[in-house]
Amino acid sequence: MSSSAQATHGSLSQNPVRSSQLSPEPPSENQAQQPPLLLLIYAARRILEPTLLIEQTPSLLILLAQIDLFRKRALAIVYHVRRRDGFLSSTSLHEPALVSLTDGDIQKLEAFVRKSESMRALYRGLVNRCIRLVRTDYSVSLRL
Repeated sequence: MSSSAQATHGSLSQNPVRSSQLSPEPPSENQAQQPPLLLLIYAARRILEPTLLIEQTPSLLILLAQIDLFRKRALAIVYHVRRRDGFLSSTSLHEPALVSLTDGDIQKLEAFVRKSESMRALYRGLVNRCIRLVRTDYSVSLRL
């Protein structure tokens, strides 16, 4: 493993997602019934664009939470793949059918983790702003 791969491995091995929360296993029946990610994004954009529909803020919050679940699941899969790759590279199991991640693969996974962290911050900011918007709208309607 190269020095860049080892440095990357160190930051990915610190998993902020607990394995008990999310599993890289195939989706359960409930998860399989969840709408596709692109449909959730489309619905959220219809609420936000071209003008924010304030009365749809609760629906927007639900959509954002569902979109964030996709991000969390993808992140859990990335951590699972990295743990498995670390295990395979540290053991003496050299099966021909088992392929380790390349340095390029590791860099792409690390980039996904960094982007995921910024997407989480964006999600939290959107939720916070939506809550403030609803509170402001509610307090204005009480004054009228």
